[in-house]
Amino acid sequence: MEEADYDEVVEGTVDDVKDRVEAEDLDIGKVLEAEKNNKDRVTLIDWLEESAEEQAGGEGGEENVSVSMRTETLGVFALGLVIGLLVAGMLVSSGAGLPGTSSAPSADKIETYFSENSDSMFPQNVTVEVEEVEKMSGSNLYQADLVISAGGRNQTAPLTVTSDGRYIFSTPPIDTSKPFSEQNSAGAQ
Repeated sequence: MEEADYDEVVEGTVDDVKDRVEAEDLDIGKVLEAEKNNKDRVTLIDWLEESAEEQAGGEGGEENVSVSMRTETLGVFALGLVIGLLVAGMLVSSGAGLPGTSSAPSADKIETYFSENSDSMFPQNVTVEVEEVEKMSGSNLYQADLVISAGGRNQTAPLTVTSDGRYIFSTPPIDTSKPFSEQNSAGAQ
C-alpha cells in the first residue's frame, strides 16, 4: 500500500481505523506514522502502538520504547500534579500567599458597598456605618457590626465577612463546635 493510502486510512473515525487495521493486512508502523502526521489522536496512537507491540511478539523495538517513554512521562506528570496539589492545599489551609489573608477586611470597603447599594437595600434617608471588625477565633472570617441609621434611630446588624472582604453574610454563623446556648446573639465568637 502506498504512503498516500495510509493517509486515507487514518481519515476515518478511531473505530473505522481500528476495523481496517484488524481486517486488512496493513503495516501498523505506517498507519501509526500517518496518524501522527495527520490527526494525531492519542487514543488511536496508543492502540496502534499496543498493536504493533503485539504484532512484534512483545520484543523490544522502537514501538516499545515509545510506549515506555509515554508511560514514564505520564507517571512523572502525575507525580508533579499530585505534589503541586499537596503544596497548594497546604498554602490555602495556612492562608499563605493568598491576597487579603494577612489583615482584616477594610471597614471602608464594606461600608462603601452598603452605601453604593443602599437604594436597593434600604428605604430612603438611611445611612450605614461599619463598626468593630474583628477576627473570629478559629477561622479565616471576620465579625463586623453594621449600624443602620434613619430618623435618629439606630439598629445594629451583625455581619460575617471573608478576609478579603469579597463576601458578606448578613446573619451570624452558628459555631457547631459549641452548644447553641453558649452562643450569643452577636454570633459565634
